[in-house]
Amino acid sequence: MLGLGRLPPPHSPSASNINDNNASNLSGPIRSFGRSQESLMSDTEDIQVLRQIRFQFERNQISRSDVDKLQIFELLNDHLSLEDTDECMNSVIINVIPCLKSKKSGIRRLAVDILVTYSKLTMDVQGFIRSILQNGLESMDHRISKETLALIPYLFTPQSLSTFREKNIYLLVAGLGRKLKYDNMRRDAWNVLRTIGETVGPQRVSMYISKLGHEPRQIYENLSMENESQNNDTAGGVVGHKLASKGWFEYGAIDTGILSKLKDDENIRIRLQGADELNKAIKAMKDLNALLPQMRAFLNFLDSTLEEEQNFKMNLIILEIYGVIIDKLKSYKIKPHLRTICSSLIKTHFKSEYCC
Repeated sequence: MLGLGRLPPPHSPSASNINDNNASNLSGPIRSFGRSQESLMSDTEDIQVLRQIRFQFERNQISRSDVDKLQIFELLNDHLSLEDTDECMNSVIINVIPCLKSKKSGIRRLAVDILVTYSKLTMDVQGFIRSILQNGLESMDHRISKETLALIPYLFTPQSLSTFREKNIYLLVAGLGRKLKYDNMRRDAWNVLRTIGETVGPQRVSMYISKLGHEPRQIYENLSMENESQNNDTAGGVVGHKLASKGWFEYGAIDTGILSKLKDDENIRIRLQGADELNKAIKAMKDLNALLPQMRAFLNFLDSTLEEEQNFKMNLIILEIYGVIIDKLKSYKIKPHLRTICSSLIKTHFKSEYCC
C-alpha cells in the first residue's frame, strides 16, 4: 500500500458512489488529481481523493499503475502541516524513503521535499532518525543507502537548526560512522558529518565521534587531517557551503542557482542555461581542490543528469564538463574517480547507439 491507512475511511455517501460499476471512471481523475498552479482543489477535495484511492485499493478495484504517485506525494507534502504529522508519517515514511532511488527525477525530488519538510515539523526526532537509518542509510539496497546519504545534508541546514539543536543525534552520527568503513562511501559519509557539524556545532559532532569504535574514529580523523592539508595547499580555494556575499554552494563549489536550473523538468532552455553556466564555472576554476572532497557525489549528479536527459545539445554540454574535469584532475587525483567517469561515458555510448 501507499501508506494511506492513517486516513479515516470514506463517508458513507462517497463510499456508496465507488463501486465496481464506476471504479474505472475514477482512473482518469486519479491519474490527474493534485494541485495545479491555480490550486483548483480545496483541502477537503484533496483528502477525499486520497480516501477514494485507499477505498479502491482495499477492494482491488484499481492497480498501482492507475495511480500517479507523483501527485500523491504532492498532496501528502501539501498536508504535512496538519495535526498528527508524526503518526501519519510513521505510516508512509517506509514507502517514501525508497523513492529516493526512483528513476524519475520528479519523484526523487518530491521524496526529498517531503522528508526535508517533515524534518522541520516532527516532534519525534529520534523516531525520524531511526526511520532514516533503518529504511535508508542501512538499507540492503545499495542505491537507497547512497541516496539517503546524499539526502542527509539537506536535513541539516540553518533553517532546521531549531529541530536538532537540543536533540541527541548520536544514532545518526554512529550510522554515518559505520559508513566510514566502506571505501565507496567513506568520503561522502565524512562530508555529511562535516555538514552536520556546521549546523549543530563541530564540538558536538566531535563528542559523538569520540564515542565511536577505534576504526571509524581513526578514519574520520585521518580524513579531517587530509582535508586540512589540502585546504592549506589551496590559496583562495572555495571551501564549505557558503562564500561571503555570493550565496549557497553545493558540492563545495557549485552555486545552487546553477543546479536548480539543471533540475528544471519543465523548460529545456533553463536546463541548457544551467548546463552552460556549470560548464563555464568548472572551466573558470583554477583547480578542483574545493570540489574534490565531494567529487564522487558531484559525478553521480552528472551521471544521473546524463542518464535522464533526452536533449542532444544538453548531453554534449555535460560530456564537455566531463572533459574539463578529466583535464583538471589529471594524474593521481583522477584515479579514485575513473570507474565512475568510465561508467557514465559507457552508458552514454550505448544510449546514443540505441537512440540511433
